Amino acid sequence: QLSDESLQYIKFEPPVDKPYITSGKSGFRVFGNFKRGVYRVRITPGARTIDGGVVTAQFARSYAITARKPQLGFAGTGRYLPRAAWSSLGIKHLNVEEANLIVRQIPPENLVFWLGNTSSDVADERTSNVILKTTLPLRGDPDTQTMSWKDVASLLPATSKGVLELKVASAGVSSTARLLLTDLSLVAKKTAVPDKPWMQNVKVWALDMKSNELLDDVTVQLVRKSGKSVASCVTSGDAGCSLIVKEGDPDQAEPFALIAKKGDDLTYLRYQDLRADVTESSVSGLPYVQVVPYRAAMYADRGVYRPGETAHVVAIIRDGKDKAPQAGLPVDVKIYDPKTKIVRRQTLKTNAAGVVAVDHQLPNFADTGH
Repeated sequence: QLSDESLQYIKFEPPVDKPYITSGKSGFRVFGNFKRGVYRVRITPGARTIDGGVVTAQFARSYAITARKPQLGFAGTGRYLPRAAWSSLGIKHLNVEEANLIVRQIPPENLVFWLGNTSSDVADERTSNVILKTTLPLRGDPDTQTMSWKDVASLLPATSKGVLELKVASAGVSSTARLLLTDLSLVAKKTAVPDKPWMQNVKVWALDMKSNELLDDVTVQLVRKSGKSVASCVTSGDAGCSLIVKEGDPDQAEPFALIAKKGDDLTYLRYQDLRADVTESSVSGLPYVQVVPYRAAMYADRGVYRPGETAHVVAIIRDGKDKAPQAGLPVDVKIYDPKTKIVRRQTLKTNAAGVVAVDHQLPNFADTGH
């Protein structure tokens, strides 16, 4: 693997803007602003490797840079979309001149059955109707990702509402998005009788998605996957309303979603969409008898990083009495990559507040994951 200083020994014909070297699985990689065409690369004598080796003979070879693979996708991945935003839908594309757009609508009477398919969110011919097929022109420079904004609302009836599935496809690539056109949002608090999960008591509030104001006269239903509504109520401002499942029903199927309507507007809340996965989190708390003299709480400046960025991580150290240790306590810091390989190990010393900090530069082509 060549060192960063060896970049001056790598020559391209024609010249390449902003080249740089990164490590690879076997050797090194050179990246830069390459254009389509044929390049001749030369590595001249004098280039050094990271372990002290020296290139003694010139290496030369020609390479052909072909067109980048077509890419197509929607700009946003959220499910809830205010009706006003329907007139400007972003589509990301690269080396795609046009795309076929197919829009399916899930009728309100089929919504509960679509929601009940917990293994897939696909809107198929059983639960939805095709309401639009059209071709969208897409313009952009070659090999450059471009964003095009399309007024899809003007292509559909003004009364279009509810859940829509949009699919764009072209040149062997496609992307699908499911959107709920609504100005309603729901906040709900659910409780259930112990050992009787079907006996639910749900407190619901409805809000305007744009102003966040509490709404009156929103009809909310608590439904099962069969389509049966087991409870219904109408909201009243900040008082909301309560959905209470009554006893005596021989069917013990657990309600799984809320469906709310006001006028021609519609929204839903499916429990599984809001479930927090804590399987990889420590939620059991500390043992009553502490078995280690110190413990640490760690946090970073961000939750997600891209390759090439710098992660800023801080750890707060406390002893068994929740007090900061004396300054200078050595702390062994290990950083693992997604393959559980140690990529950095360093010993730091705490300050007077019991804090240590580390900045870690991620490789430009780091493996993705935790």
